[in-house]
Amino acid sequence: MLNALEHLCDLNAHDFVIKLRTSFIFTAEDEEDIEDNINDNSNEINDNNTINCKIDLNQNALNENINEENDTQINCPFTRTQELLASANTQQRFLVNFFKQYLQTIMRYEESRRRFKHASKPLPFHIVVNGLAGSGKSYVISIIEQMLTDFFISESAIQNRPRPRKQSLKIAHTGKAALNILGWTIHTALGMRPDNTSTPNNAPSFKIHSLRNRLGDLILIIIDEISLVSHSLFQKVNKRLNEIFEVLDKSGVYFGNIPVLLFGDLAQCEPVAAKQIFWRPPGETFSLWADLFRPINFNINMRQGEDREFFDILCRMRLGEYNEEDEILIKSRSIRKEDNPLYYKDRLAELQSTEFANAIYAYSTRAKTNER
Repeated sequence: MLNALEHLCDLNAHDFVIKLRTSFIFTAEDEEDIEDNINDNSNEINDNNTINCKIDLNQNALNENINEENDTQINCPFTRTQELLASANTQQRFLVNFFKQYLQTIMRYEESRRRFKHASKPLPFHIVVNGLAGSGKSYVISIIEQMLTDFFISESAIQNRPRPRKQSLKIAHTGKAALNILGWTIHTALGMRPDNTSTPNNAPSFKIHSLRNRLGDLILIIIDEISLVSHSLFQKVNKRLNEIFEVLDKSGVYFGNIPVLLFGDLAQCEPVAAKQIFWRPPGETFSLWADLFRPINFNINMRQGEDREFFDILCRMRLGEYNEEDEILIKSRSIRKEDNPLYYKDRLAELQSTEFANAIYAYSTRAKTNER
């Protein structure tokens, strides 16, 4: 069975790679008016009077220009979104740009459906963003939420008529994690009981109908702190969303046919008394995690800043790859004589300097804390 360390190593081997599969793969093209997109050759009307939105299945469209020297540019004419993007790094911009182009494709699809009645809806994407603490996962969520708000305000102005306000559903396993992203807990949002089964509880029809009305304009599902979500709960979320959006009897449709973004760090807390999300039961022919979702790694730390050496040590520690050099360096900062016999007095003297006047001191017991 795949353990957490092996799975993280596998994710690390796929930095910024969304492997080609039957899902939304955007075309790296400039913004154009919907009217032009309908009339040009990017959309083809077939014999059945249906229109197919252009989707470039070239994987290079996803992976090009994703490095520090050649940043992905985002043409976003919204003041608040631009302010948030100004402090985003290359990896964050890549994901935001991906979602922006998905929004544009959805708008072309809806306009095509209005004009020609029949249109092929772009298939949803399923992406897991794995990143250590401080890599900006929550910040990306806030940018996407702001972009979603600004985008439909802008579309309404361009079309000179109100656009239906699309919404995102932000959920997490615990109340604290949900509060951090201004979202809901999974069980509250989807009306499920907390248990270890992989099938959601039978909800009354009026409750499902209420959820269907509330989530009718859903365009994106965001699940944060994914390391806490168990395999069984993940299955339950999929089934409940299919139930809400009435696609239970359709094969190859998952999570209500809504795009899903997962955020988290698999090296953090595991599910309580349950299998991890990437666990694959014996005989399982299709895995939501392994066969449906594609990974993106966030490995630019926004907290340690220029202290790359300390950041690299933290990265090795979280994967259990702590080496002798790391130990020597950490102990050289120790104020205990047994750890740092040569320089512990120097470290103690530093603590009395003005540089550390406002530093936070952490102790192993309350008694030692009170002594301070």
